[in-house]
Amino acid sequence: MRAQTVLEAAAELCHLLEDAAGAISPRSALSARQVGLLAVSGDLATLWARAEPSARPGVAVGVSPGGLDMGANPKRKGRIVVLCASASREEGSALLDRVGALLTPALLRRLRGARDAEAVKKIFIDAIGPRR
Repeated sequence: MRAQTVLEAAAELCHLLEDAAGAISPRSALSARQVGLLAVSGDLATLWARAEPSARPGVAVGVSPGGLDMGANPKRKGRIVVLCASASREEGSALLDRVGALLTPALLRRLRGARDAEAVKKIFIDAIGPRR
C-alpha cells in the first residue's frame, strides 16, 4: 500500500469512527448504540495500533477530537469508538462480539460518568482486561 493511499484511508477511517460512534448527551442515559464498534484489518489496523497507546492486542479505544469534556459546555457532545483491529475479517467479527458483550448497563453508567477521554479509555481497557 502506498503511503498516500494509507494516509487517505486513515483519514477516511477517522470519519467512519465519528459516524459510527453517535453523540453522547450528558443529560440522557448512555445506550450501547451510542458507542461505536468498528472492525478493520490489514494496514489500517496496524496504523491504529501504533498510534493509539491504549491499544490491546486486537482492541483499541478512541475518543474523537471533541472529547468528552462536557462540564464547561453542557451542549458539547463527545463520541466513543471501540476499534477492533484484526488480521482477518473472521477475527474482527469475533472481537466485535466480544467487545459488544462488554456494553452492560453498569459499564455504560461508568462511561457516562467519565470526565475525559483518558477516563473513557481506562474504563474500557479495564473491562477488556490486561495485555496478553
